[in-house]
Amino acid sequence: MSANGFRVYVPEPSHGAGDVSDDAMTGPSAEFRHELEAEYGVKFRFTSIGTGAAVASYCTELASGNYDKILVAVSIFLAGKAIKEGFEAWSWMYTKLASFFHRSPTFDREGAAVLAYQAVVNELGGLPKSYQLEGFQVQDRLSYPNPMDVPDLGHLTEIHPAPDRVTRSSIYVFQIIVDGRNFRAAVDGTKVNIVED
Repeated sequence: MSANGFRVYVPEPSHGAGDVSDDAMTGPSAEFRHELEAEYGVKFRFTSIGTGAAVASYCTELASGNYDKILVAVSIFLAGKAIKEGFEAWSWMYTKLASFFHRSPTFDREGAAVLAYQAVVNELGGLPKSYQLEGFQVQDRLSYPNPMDVPDLGHLTEIHPAPDRVTRSSIYVFQIIVDGRNFRAAVDGTKVNIVED
């Protein structure tokens, strides 16, 4: 997240074919960018979310105004402070992010936190009374012998900083205390794996 919003990264199906500079958008990549902008009503910019090799993507930022309340709430959560109200804003933000799911997106840490929240709410069967981050860490699936078999990190008690950049291979792992119960949520793209400790 920047100071202004949540970043959403959508993989580019033609892998950046054509001129993808912001000045001269031509070819299949330009068509895809225009399609995204028409669908979502926001601007997208070309970027890569690869590790080692490029993974062509378009990024947008769901920004300020309507998002201020949830930006503040997520910032408080990521600082490890308990949240006891305003949960409707989390659900509202989840709906916004879910509108990208059919595009196989990758989210920044803050967007992943919203996905983790919704998975915990689904597990509880309702809104929590108290919600607090106890630990956070990023796993890079490419650092394991089998990138499709990433181990569970176990109970996390330290909140690590956000990664320097968003990559397609990142799994965001949140250790969350919810109404006296402890959950670990691993967010991998749009999929969330929940474990209760």
